[in-house]
Amino acid sequence: AISINRDLAADLNVNIQDIADTVHVMLGGAHITDFIENGRSYLVLVQMRQQDLANFRGFHKLYVRNKDGQRIPLASLVKLTPIIGQQTLAHYNRMRAATFSAKLAPGYTVADAYQYLQRLLPKVATSTVYYA
Repeated sequence: AISINRDLAADLNVNIQDIADTVHVMLGGAHITDFIENGRSYLVLVQMRQQDLANFRGFHKLYVRNKDGQRIPLASLVKLTPIIGQQTLAHYNRMRAATFSAKLAPGYTVADAYQYLQRLLPKVATSTVYYA
């Protein structure tokens, strides 16, 4: 997760959108222009190198300009917090979905587990959670 220190950005006269744009380009890349050589058109993309993205060293190499034109280190304005998350989100019928698996304790059958879940799920599911 990336958190912007909004108070410090305001004190240093840095536009929050400039910080967000810099982070966006660093992580996702941006098509900035095209150039033509020998009759062929080539895209020009800006993005942080993969090795710098892998450990976020790139944040210490980037700057944003404040309203006075001064370069401010991006690393002084943002905080990176590693989080564990899914690489992709599964979907079922165009809704986000989750699948889980379990190993049954000795003495229990699949039917026992199914009956338990049938009793438990209505109690824990909210109005926005569906199960099948």
